[in-house]
Amino acid sequence: MSVTQKAIGKRVKELRIKNWEKYSQEEIAKILEINRVTLSLIENGERALKEIEIQKLSEIFEVDVNEFKMTSKIESIKKSDDLYNFKNILLYILNEVEEKKNVWKTVLYKLLYFIEFNHFETYWDTLLWIDFIKWPKWPVPYNAHKIFDMMKERNQLEERVCDFGWYNQYRLFAKLEDIDISYLWKDKIKLINNVIDKFWDWTATKISEYSHWDMPYRATEKIGAIIPKELVFYRSAAYSVSKE
Repeated sequence: MSVTQKAIGKRVKELRIKNWEKYSQEEIAKILEINRVTLSLIENGERALKEIEIQKLSEIFEVDVNEFKMTSKIESIKKSDDLYNFKNILLYILNEVEEKKNVWKTVLYKLLYFIEFNHFETYWDTLLWIDFIKWPKWPVPYNAHKIFDMMKERNQLEERVCDFGWYNQYRLFAKLEDIDISYLWKDKIKLINNVIDKFWDWTATKISEYSHWDMPYRATEKIGAIIPKELVFYRSAAYSVSKE
């Protein structure tokens, strides 16, 4: 099984789930003139798509045919660096909020949390390729300090102590100006921007309280435990993004 074939199958499944209200798995299989078993093999990367099937899928899902051909480069990068998405999206966020003084570490952790969990609710898949753990005050990226230290060593990230009214806070800054997330599909970039736009001006207290009532955080009982991403499917209407 090639990396490309597996990645393309993953994208087919992702688009099918996103468009579940329009097409069932059986309906898509019928359009492709295959059975459901064969479609499952395609989605699992065990059977390659034919050119005519790629054309039909692009029409069904209203996407460019390149969406089923550009995945090879992305997946090979991920294979060599499992943190590729996390680091790029982190640097993108830091550039976007550089002038926003209140986005220090506590707020940043929650931006990352909502980006990851909103993405999982929407696409049934990870975006950042990392886990989050339940801390008493907030969800945090697993081994975040180690990732940040590694990025500092590679001159990708800088940490500064910044004046924040009557006390100081630690803030992270991207040391790279040109962050490439063009490999992400437009709807995923929109999801990232929606989280930034919603929360960038929230205080640490406000966003902490808000995250505490999100179902994945609430339902994870043990402090220090990994927060199961599947719990997003039990979110209340106030937190769910499935209809956004």
